[in-house]
Amino acid sequence: MSRHEDLKMSSQYTMETFVHHMHREQALSDFFSVLKPGRRLALYEYDHDSSKPALRYLSSYLDQINKYAAMPSNTLFKRGILLRMLEDAGFENVIVEDLSITLIH
Repeated sequence: MSRHEDLKMSSQYTMETFVHHMHREQALSDFFSVLKPGRRLALYEYDHDSSKPALRYLSSYLDQINKYAAMPSNTLFKRGILLRMLEDAGFENVIVEDLSITLIH
């Protein structure tokens, strides 16, 4: 095993942090390059359905929140975008699960 292989990780996890990253594609590429083959990346991040009336109503407020909370990726993360970005970075067998549904019921 090479020294580089010794440095690879078994898993990675983010929780509402990826939304603050300015260079999203590079971050995902870096995540992919340091994970051992077959290991896991868990992102607890935003995935908006912008067709919902509440989001349309709040959009101007959300723009201000994103600006002042330094969340440049938040407006980008519409439904399916993060999945595509993960696949573009080389991740396979990506599963997207809406964890918020457990909060509603």
